[in-house]
Amino acid sequence: MKKIIILNLLISTLYSQIVWGPDIRLTPLGDTTRNWEPRASVWGDTIHLVWAWEGRINGIWSYDIFYMRSTDKGETWEGPINLTINDPNYAIIPWITVWGKKVHVVYWGYDSTMYAMYIRSLDGGNTWEDPKILAKPASSPIIVNIKDTLFVFGGSTEVPFFIMKSYDGGTTWSNPIQIDTLWGGRRAGIVAPYIHTTGYFSPEEISYYRSPDLGNTWEGPFLISPLDNWSSVLPSLAVSDSNVYILWMEGMYCSFGAWFNVNLRKSNDNGNNFSDRQILSNLCRSFENDIYARDSIVVIVYTDERHNPGQSDFEIYWRASYDYGNTWTDEERLTYGGGNTEWPCITGWGNEVYLFWIDSRTDSVEVFFKKGIYTNIKETHYLKEKDSEFLSSNILFLPAKIRFYVRKGEEYKLSLYNLDGKEILKIKRGVSKGKEEVIFSNTKEGSYFLVLQTKGKILKRKILILEGGER
Repeated sequence: MKKIIILNLLISTLYSQIVWGPDIRLTPLGDTTRNWEPRASVWGDTIHLVWAWEGRINGIWSYDIFYMRSTDKGETWEGPINLTINDPNYAIIPWITVWGKKVHVVYWGYDSTMYAMYIRSLDGGNTWEDPKILAKPASSPIIVNIKDTLFVFGGSTEVPFFIMKSYDGGTTWSNPIQIDTLWGGRRAGIVAPYIHTTGYFSPEEISYYRSPDLGNTWEGPFLISPLDNWSSVLPSLAVSDSNVYILWMEGMYCSFGAWFNVNLRKSNDNGNNFSDRQILSNLCRSFENDIYARDSIVVIVYTDERHNPGQSDFEIYWRASYDYGNTWTDEERLTYGGGNTEWPCITGWGNEVYLFWIDSRTDSVEVFFKKGIYTNIKETHYLKEKDSEFLSSNILFLPAKIRFYVRKGEEYKLSLYNLDGKEILKIKRGVSKGKEEVIFSNTKEGSYFLVLQTKGKILKRKILILEGGER
């Protein structure tokens, strides 16, 4: 006879988690270009991605901004297309935001002068207007929006930290308005009427600014990193409702000349008060970072070389909090490309989390993508068959019969996922008769996730599959 497994997921319920899919290369195979600085923004099912591209056009080295999009949550991708082919100057470090079908991109253009440049699409990325200059001299612009009201932050030797506004979706713009004489505006976020942004309190400390009235007046700078002898660099910022999260890298106690540790401070009252800092990575092996927040979920990603210390061979690591940054999952390595990873960018929509980065696992420097799915798993009691053999271990011997209970008339799907979070086998799906069973045999030995999905619930159990069940 076959082994009978009662699918009792109560004993191994994971209440909250993000399951990651495989690494996907987005830039074309076989090219010899170098790609940098990916940034993405999402509206519904559509992901808009921009990055800086370095290559040859008609035998001449060029630096341009390229664009791709996915209209199905990252399953398929369109592009790439060159957004700055009509801009004869170099174009680097893009930033993007979106509202409905309106997609807005700023970037740093330069020849003998530095420019804050702007380009937009009014039809969801199908067609693009020509780039135009917003400010010069200016560098490192970033853009955020509330509906059709746009805010661009930048800096220059003349105005170190300024804001520009457009109230008509980018058709007309204000002149640069100075916020501070210190350089700032590396990251920004909006939950009306507050705008939050970061900067540098001194050459090597992190500051925070906020506007309580959509950029009309500003408060700050407020010191975020401790005023000490350790370098604090690369701030990232995420905002969700009244919660503000500031992430940065600090060389505290990194006396052997390595890289940095990951630090975080958070506010739950729109920036009025910030918590003490949390050190989320303390091996002095971390470098670049990004942060994403939605509701109670906070996800951080950062490059780290702990797996190959001292070789500047970085991969991406991550941690998540499901309670507003109060507690965190353990550090986990997320990429295994074997090439140096840089420029992590994380964003999302709904229960989808999207990660972009560049790495050199091939002969060139390419843009990669990874999708995570957040599941909020609720404790559910399943019917136990009195006349069945119940195995409480997570070892499944093949061939096996799996029995489970789903409310009668409710649609369900039972699937097998690999440890990267990719669905590899749909075991059974349909409308439940109450008690369901399936004979399961056709997969290789190894560790997997067994996932049962019903309306409003996703339940997961990690199992080890082995050959050798009774016949």
